[in-house]
Amino acid sequence: MKSSGQRSVFTRLMGMQLVSVAISLVILGILFGYLVQEYFSGVREWELLEQGNRTLRAVHESIIDYDWPRVREQFYTLAESSDITLWAMDSYGQVTAGSLLEAEDLTLTLEPAEISHVLAGNRIVKKVMGPQYQNLLVVMPVREELGDPESQVVGALAMRAPLGDVWGTLNQVLRLILISAAGAGAAVIVMSYTMARGFARPLERLKTAAIDIAHGRFRQLDVPDHSNEVDHLVSAFNYASQQIERASKERERLDRLRKEFLSAVSHELRGPLTSLKGFLELMEQPLPEESKERYRQIMMEDTSYLERLVEDVLELSKMETGSFSLKREWVNINELLQKSMERLQPMLEDNDMRVDIENGCTEGCLAYVDSQRMHQVFINLLRNAVQHSPDGGRVDIRLASHNEHVQVDVQDYGSGIPEEALPHIWERFFKLDQARTRTHRGSGLGLAVVREIVEAHEGAVSADSKEGKGTCFHIQFPKHPA
Repeated sequence: MKSSGQRSVFTRLMGMQLVSVAISLVILGILFGYLVQEYFSGVREWELLEQGNRTLRAVHESIIDYDWPRVREQFYTLAESSDITLWAMDSYGQVTAGSLLEAEDLTLTLEPAEISHVLAGNRIVKKVMGPQYQNLLVVMPVREELGDPESQVVGALAMRAPLGDVWGTLNQVLRLILISAAGAGAAVIVMSYTMARGFARPLERLKTAAIDIAHGRFRQLDVPDHSNEVDHLVSAFNYASQQIERASKERERLDRLRKEFLSAVSHELRGPLTSLKGFLELMEQPLPEESKERYRQIMMEDTSYLERLVEDVLELSKMETGSFSLKREWVNINELLQKSMERLQPMLEDNDMRVDIENGCTEGCLAYVDSQRMHQVFINLLRNAVQHSPDGGRVDIRLASHNEHVQVDVQDYGSGIPEEALPHIWERFFKLDQARTRTHRGSGLGLAVVREIVEAHEGAVSADSKEGKGTCFHIQFPKHPA
């Protein structure tokens, strides 16, 4: 559950974008305002310098002749027509003429060092700012020869112009900038909201889906049409969710199979063990020899059944734990079938069964297999065929060699397998109705072992059957090593 102090992904993204945009707008506004101010101030400075040069040409002769009354008259005329204030200084830095009567008005503005700097032949431009005024002051030297930078400095010309119109224009520009910034800010807020929502929605769904996975609820998220890092993250999450779900289902399946396996093994062991225990108790009592022999045969059958059951369980356990391995070698499959048939000869004789082998290999039938494992496959198939065939019947084995693989068919003519049961015969501990088999008992593991061994050889196994006419098992496996 989200705490009160924890912000959502959308809130964080939105906040970060708005703060970033606000900082950017403030920096751009300050920078742009400074540049605009410098531009208008520079323009005004250039205009005042041009006006100063014109004024200097107009009053130069009067200043050189020290005709200060005439200079004053010219200053009055120029000041009224141009809205500027003019002063003239001699070579000692004393104000000798001006459009204003107060010479202190200039001396209060200029420092003595600045006056000396101008009389040394340099020009000064400075802004004079006060509580109620904003002025631009230009002071330039007056040389004896106009336009000759090497001639002697005989005085100075000072001009002061108000910056009111410049600041008014600047304020108008800044007002437009603020209005534009407000409009841009509104547009940015809308865009930020859209972008933040677009990024946050998949992330919030990822968070919810991750919590669902933690509680065992697996689901897939819709991947947006556009392509970006968040979409790739959603795709990666979906893939991870699929893998986790698959692993979880596989673990559940294995746990279920393990429980079923243990339950089935326990059930299969309980029957013969109970039988053995009962007959052993009976054998301790005085019995006729005929009864003892019959009990002994039953106990031998139970012991053989337990032996086969334990062998099949061990084989399947090796296959599941990965300790199952194949020791392949070149084997003559026809000879291996003959050997398997000889192994079951006592069982065949007891049931008066005949096995016919049809060898379809014209040039021998060699294959690169594990002889012990394939021998076990043939034993299980032959035993299965005998158990489902009537006394006095027969089993046909057909062997064929093709270009890349060997095929073995085991055909019996017994009761057959119902169509609905045929897909399940490879399952562990699956058994047909006892009435369909002979007196021999099966563990239900033989065909499961057959399938595991054949598939370990990169082969395939299948079966087809008709009730009342028998069943045919088909196995194929490669002749050559992979």
